Amino acid sequence: MCYDAIPRQLAKELKKFQYSTVEKGQTRRKFGGSVKWLKDSNMVNACYNIHEPYIPLMANENEDQFKLYINDTGLLSAIYGFETKRAILNNSIRGNARGGLYENVIAECLVKRGYSLHYYKPDDSHEIEFLIEKNGEVVPVEVKAGNAASPSLNHFIEDFSPSVAFKLIGNRNGRTGVKVTLPHYFIMFL
Repeated sequence: MCYDAIPRQLAKELKKFQYSTVEKGQTRRKFGGSVKWLKDSNMVNACYNIHEPYIPLMANENEDQFKLYINDTGLLSAIYGFETKRAILNNSIRGNARGGLYENVIAECLVKRGYSLHYYKPDDSHEIEFLIEKNGEVVPVEVKAGNAASPSLNHFIEDFSPSVAFKLIGNRNGRTGVKVTLPHYFIMFL
C-alpha cells in the first residue's frame, strides 16, 4: 500500500510523504515500518527535507519530513499505465504528474551517481527539489518540466551564495551568474 501510494503523491507534488494517502486517517505508527522496509530494500529512494543547507546535509535532516521516489522510473511509468507511457513518448503529458516523473528521473540518476537525496523547503513559497554535496559545498539542483521561472532557486542563491546552482529543464542550456541551466539528461555529468 505504501509503494502504491508513491505515484499518487508524486502526481500531487506533496511537500512530504503523507501516510494518510496510503490509508485515510493513518499515521507513521501504522505504516512507518513498511516505509522503512521499502527504504532498506532499495525499492525507493528517500529524499529528506533539511532545516539548514549546510554540510553535512545528513546532520540537518528532518527525519519525519521526506519524499519517496521509486527506484525505477520505468516501473513508475508502468504503474501510471499505458496511456501515460504513450504521453511520455509523445511529450504530451501535462499536469503535476509530469513534474513528478521528471523529479523521479533526476532522483534516480543522482542516487546512481552516488549522491544522497535532500531537499530544502524553508517555507510554503519556496522549494529546491534536490541539494547535493559536491566539492565540499552544498549545490542546489532545481528540476523543471518546462522552462518556467525559478524563484526558489534565485532565492536560494541570494541567501546562501553557492558557487554553482543547477536548473534542469527540458531543453537548452546557458549560464546566468552562478545559475547553470542544463537539459535534464545532463544530470549524468554532475
